[in-house]
Amino acid sequence: MRRHDVKVVVDYYYAIRGMTALLEKEKRELEGKYNGLRATSYGNTPGGSGYSRTTENLAERAEALRVSDRIDEIGVRICVLDTDHDKIRGCLDILKGEYKKLIDLRYRIGYSWAIIAARMSTTERTAKRWNDRALDRLAEALADAPMAEELVERAMRARD
Repeated sequence: MRRHDVKVVVDYYYAIRGMTALLEKEKRELEGKYNGLRATSYGNTPGGSGYSRTTENLAERAEALRVSDRIDEIGVRICVLDTDHDKIRGCLDILKGEYKKLIDLRYRIGYSWAIIAARMSTTERTAKRWNDRALDRLAEALADAPMAEELVERAMRARD
């Protein structure tokens, strides 16, 4: 696995929580909008037991838009994202503490090499060398992970 691929996977890792939050928000909105049994009253009389025309229209619209399929698809995507997050987290946990700190400072926070060097009490050259080593070690760990190629492909697609 190339360093470029590892950088993409690390960026993907730090973006997963945001992607999951957006998907969960969409799922809640769909469920709230199209759950007629919870949001719409029955019949025109108080305590009526029949479905109202509004509920029927809502159900027809939800069926036409395939809302149920979209909600299921969102659930699967969230599961895949959570699995990817856990898999990458496990690979990051294998790294030495200074490598993990460097990756966090560079790829999550986005600090420059000068700031990273100062925060880690080293030179910029050493920080860059540690970065190369950290990416190499992470590449080895990711290569050993199950379905690593698919993980990289998902990370590449998420980047686009």
